[in-house]
Amino acid sequence: MKRVLIAVCLLIYLAFIPVKNSGVVFAEDEMLISESEIKTELTNYLQVGETNRTRLNRTAGTSGEHASATYLASRLNEMGLTLKNNDGFSSGLMKFEYENSNGEFVYSYNVSAVISSAATNAKTIVLAASYDSLPLTKYDNETKEEKLINGEMVNADSGAVSLVLTMTNKLKSLSLNYNVEVVFFGASYQNNEGVARYLMANANSNREISFVLNVSNTTLGNYNYCYSEGFKTSYLNYINRTLISRNNKFREFSPLNNSYYDGYGVANAGSSGVVNLFLKKGINACNIFSGDYQGLSSMDKVDNLTATEKDTIVGIEEATGANVAQNLNIVGNALLNLLQDDGFIINVSNKNDVSQTLRFFEDYRFVLIGLLIICLIAYIVYKLLYFRFLHKAYKEVGNGMVKLNITGVDEDDAKNIKRE
Repeated sequence: MKRVLIAVCLLIYLAFIPVKNSGVVFAEDEMLISESEIKTELTNYLQVGETNRTRLNRTAGTSGEHASATYLASRLNEMGLTLKNNDGFSSGLMKFEYENSNGEFVYSYNVSAVISSAATNAKTIVLAASYDSLPLTKYDNETKEEKLINGEMVNADSGAVSLVLTMTNKLKSLSLNYNVEVVFFGASYQNNEGVARYLMANANSNREISFVLNVSNTTLGNYNYCYSEGFKTSYLNYINRTLISRNNKFREFSPLNNSYYDGYGVANAGSSGVVNLFLKKGINACNIFSGDYQGLSSMDKVDNLTATEKDTIVGIEEATGANVAQNLNIVGNALLNLLQDDGFIINVSNKNDVSQTLRFFEDYRFVLIGLLIICLIAYIVYKLLYFRFLHKAYKEVGNGMVKLNITGVDEDDAKNIKRE
């Protein structure tokens, strides 16, 4: 038993050791976009609807979210992309109604445009980001109430939106052998309503999505990651192998380093509701995000800034000393180089349907947790019984006599045992 415990402890310790690549020579990514391009896209996006330096409230279902959706459709059209006009979209916008957490029926929007390939029978991938924000409140000392305020929400998720816009502007000029559908999802912070509506519309069409690349919180952190809800698929192995081989701060994410209970089950920093829903439909998907999830590195700065009043360009740069556009630029160039890789579409199209596994664990997670608890209780009871009745049996050698301290053994029995 001791050996087993030592082995388990050793494995856990090794799982928390930061990945070090000393002695490894990385290839360099081709710089296809610049920090200034990303900074311009981000600044322009943040200034949508701005009045007196007050940022737009992009909470799902608000006029601010609608204004952002309209801006994104206009920007994609300005780039020369074809705004989507099918599968529930009109002029690049999919309008849908849903019930929010307050029981109100409100409208939100998905935004989409397409970069078409000249290749015959070209496959389609989705490059996605969510553009709505969490409601941001601040305690008002005068009214003694929480007051809704506006914020930039750079790490959640304005940075990702500006990154996808910058990448899109570059992708349109590249010669790709697959189609790229750029999608910005609305109401993602409302149980991913936008993703669900998109998938419902897609289910009624004849087209097939080969792969989804979702970009989330990519502004803060010393490392970059690609994660697919814990599944070790062939396409994820290919993506990680390709990204990690270059000088772009990408590392393989270990969920053991940062797991927590989110009210529904065990989650971690790499978990994405967007990716989860696509995987449930049997569509290959992965989430791109940044952080310090290596070993026992602290994430206090990131956690204390993300989705707060300080989640701004100025707030992040003052708190961390980092250049906001710098990591976005590193991630953007890494992904663009990946998208240009000769084996990209072949590898990500390799069907790895994990939907049944996902559904099984979600449908039976409480049964599995119950079984684990029962096994744990049974193990504890076994140990208690062992120490109570079996481990009490011991031999004491002294004066040529053997004394057995076993409940129920009298002196005559002990003598007979000694003679035997």
